[in-house]
Amino acid sequence: MKVHVSVLVALMLVIPSAVMADRLITTPQGRKVPEGVVKLELLSTPSRDVAFGWIGYGLTQNFEIEISGESFDSDKITPGLNMSYNYLSPITDIAPGISFGVLDVTDQTRGEIAAYAAISYYFGNWGDLNQNVPTILTVGGWSRDGGGVFYSVSLPFSQEFRLIGEADRNSVTAGVEIVPFQGASLKYLFREGDPTVGFSFQRRF
Repeated sequence: MKVHVSVLVALMLVIPSAVMADRLITTPQGRKVPEGVVKLELLSTPSRDVAFGWIGYGLTQNFEIEISGESFDSDKITPGLNMSYNYLSPITDIAPGISFGVLDVTDQTRGEIAAYAAISYYFGNWGDLNQNVPTILTVGGWSRDGGGVFYSVSLPFSQEFRLIGEADRNSVTAGVEIVPFQGASLKYLFREGDPTVGFSFQRRF
C-alpha cells in the first residue's frame, strides 16, 4: 500500500466525531451504528492503488451522519459526507430494518451524490456455533449511475467467521470476515477479482 493509505488512516482518526446507515462492505444496510457509538472503517485494494475510509457516529436513535474519504491512484484524498435515517431497526425473524439516506451530500466523490433506500432481513440460525449471529440479507436501491439495485449477504458459520458479499450494477465483491473480538472485524475480499483488505472498529464514547 502506498502512502495515501496511511494518510487516509490518519485523517479518519483525527476527524471529529460526526456520522450513515451501517454497511456490510461498501453498500448501505437497513440498520445504523448504535446511538453514541463511533465506527471507523477502512478498505483498500492495493493492486489498484485504491483506498476508502469512513467514520460514523450514531447521532440519535434514528439519525446518523458519516464522513468518508477516498483515494484513487494518487495521494489525494477526496472527502465526502453521508447522512441517513433509520426508519426501523431489524428484529431477527420478525421485522426488517429499513433505512433511507443520501450519499456524498457535498457531491465531491467519484460516486457523486445519490439517494438510497435499504431493507435488511435478519434470519436466525440454529447451528451450535452460529445461533447467536443472524444471517443478513439486504436489498436496496439508489439513484447512483441513473438508478439501480444493490444486494448484500452475510452468512455466519460462527460468531467469529462469516462469508460476506455484495453486488451492484458496477461491481461484485465477496470474501470472508473475521471477528477477533467484539466491536472489531477483519475482511479479506475479492473486488472485481482483485484482493482487497478491510478493517473496522467501533467503540462507545
